[in-house]
Amino acid sequence: MEICQALKLGDRVAVQALHGRGEAYLAMARPDLAAQDFQASLDLARQLGDKSYEAENLMMLGYCATGLMGTAHYPQALALFQAALRISQEAHLEWHTGYTLVGLGYVYGCTGDYQQGVAYLRQALELKVSIEFARFHVMAYDLLGDLLNELNLPDQALNAYLQAIAIIAQNRAKSFWLRRAQANLAITRLRLGDPGGAELLQQALTLARAKDLHFMAIRCLEGLIEFGFRQAEFEQARQYTEVLQQLGQSGKLGELVAQAHRWRGEILLAVGELGAAEAELKQAAALARDIGRVRLSWDIHNALVKLYQQRSQPELAAQHRAAAQSIWNNIEAKLQDPELQAGLSGHDLDLSLER
Repeated sequence: MEICQALKLGDRVAVQALHGRGEAYLAMARPDLAAQDFQASLDLARQLGDKSYEAENLMMLGYCATGLMGTAHYPQALALFQAALRISQEAHLEWHTGYTLVGLGYVYGCTGDYQQGVAYLRQALELKVSIEFARFHVMAYDLLGDLLNELNLPDQALNAYLQAIAIIAQNRAKSFWLRRAQANLAITRLRLGDPGGAELLQQALTLARAKDLHFMAIRCLEGLIEFGFRQAEFEQARQYTEVLQQLGQSGKLGELVAQAHRWRGEILLAVGELGAAEAELKQAAALARDIGRVRLSWDIHNALVKLYQQRSQPELAAQHRAAAQSIWNNIEAKLQDPELQAGLSGHDLDLSLER
């Protein structure tokens, strides 16, 4: 970048330099800075008529706007991914198409359309690629696991994470996504009754931090919070929520901040500090509503049901139970695949799926 600026370069080298620095910022959980570089790279690519980097920069701006690694502006993310997909398909850029389909699938799932979300992720997995370009397959399996977990299908989610790790094992040079996949594997095994993944999460967190891969560290932190919560190690879990919130605030990661408030509210509820829990959960609910993150809103409403039941406020409990039911009904109405519907049947709205 220094050379490009000194020579006032506006060619493909400058396009690549800006894009590369954007990717580094994104790995460091700074989507706010990454987006500036991707936008500058996009502007140059358009001036040069470079369709490859135009599509790739639009795609990366889409990821910067997701809650997965970005600022959680889902409508903006959707529009960016759709624009990137049009260009990549028209130019027959299969690699770009794969990554963009992954992003689209994740956005649709996060906003409540799991049918469409899973369909796009499976479409990405149908693209045939050589192993050195298989990283979007790793991402697709990993994010497919996330959506399956949110639909209460942990066995299927576990298989998706194992598929992601198997691809990484075939080519260790493409191991960027490994720490996140390991974290998801440990979290899913915990939900299936195996509490033995805490050490793996801690190791993954240490390795991610050592390489400044703060984006990968985030999922490890979320897993350690859930482990601590389930094992009634509430103070340790609370400390991890503080780290999570600091990361979220420094990079303007709106969904991450909402998750930190949500988990802190759950922890306070578990130890009987109902007033403080209510404040945290209400703040989380407002953020989740503004973001449009459907499943997070559902989790928070269920936590508030429990809180108001404990405080003997049945009317407020009923309001939040109705809100949770409405969210679940909307999710269910969009699902046509019996395999995906299986996780919804017989579900008790008084119990969070993450318990």
